Amino acid sequence: MLQEDRPIEFAAKSLTETQQRYSQIEKELLAVVFACKRYKYYLWGRELIMVETDHQPLIGLMQKPTAQLSPRLAHMRLELSYLINVQLKFKPGKDLILAVVMSCTCPAGTDMLEDLGSDPLFQVCELILQSDATMQEYKEATMQDDQLQVVMTYIREGWPAHKRSCA
Repeated sequence: MLQEDRPIEFAAKSLTETQQRYSQIEKELLAVVFACKRYKYYLWGRELIMVETDHQPLIGLMQKPTAQLSPRLAHMRLELSYLINVQLKFKPGKDLILAVVMSCTCPAGTDMLEDLGSDPLFQVCELILQSDATMQEYKEATMQDDQLQVVMTYIREGWPAHKRSCA
């Protein structure tokens, strides 16, 4: 996870036997889903989430209607639906040095993704397929909620330097 081109957190996950048999594009999308789940608390509330990938076919896949995808790919795309706007950007592998090094050094059996299936907040988000109308309703309700406005300020501007300055 990078912020202003500097790493703020690392995560790794080795593939199960079944996942090792996925096609390459399925593995690439699985990596995006893993990262979005792992960093969900960083991502929620952001208007744009930029994911850099060295797998160009993945960009075309994200532009296809879900109904045209295989069931596995469609399921993974739906897992990303709780985020407002995930945008993939192609970047050649030679420019993704940190990601390439990290992916090559993941020990077998590594799974830093806790059991998100038991996270009630994640389960609710998975169930809600956010239409434009629903998203607009959330935005309007957020704009009217004083506490959420404070949270949004901290997300945009960062935490105050001193605890006593917190609202």
